Amino acid sequence: MRECYTKAQTAMNKVADDLVVRVAAGMRATTAKQKEEYGPVILDLIENAAKSLEQSQISWQEYRDQYCNAIRFSYTTGSGSGTAWEECLYSVASARVQQLKKDFPGWADQNAHRAPKHSDANTVEK
Repeated sequence: MRECYTKAQTAMNKVADDLVVRVAAGMRATTAKQKEEYGPVILDLIENAAKSLEQSQISWQEYRDQYCNAIRFSYTTGSGSGTAWEECLYSVASARVQQLKKDFPGWADQNAHRAPKHSDANTVEK
């Protein structure tokens, strides 16, 4: 059972990490037309957003590890600590992926290379 959790949580954490990389890269991938259209102020804001997102992933990883270690260490006896820890890593990563998709819908799409329009912020994907 634990091996199953190990594979699942490892895969889910990779999805979260890859999604952050993809969103940040998408933010930075601007065409010449977009650069002209957006101007330096907007481009600086987009770069700041990409940097902040990357930094948030590092902070999130630290949070995830500390939180799930608390779960693991709370099992003072028995063999359930490893499974509980793996399950925690999976569920926390799954929640992170959902939050990233919700917060960065235009950027999180696999093939998106555009800044979301202002109206996109009011659209919630189901």
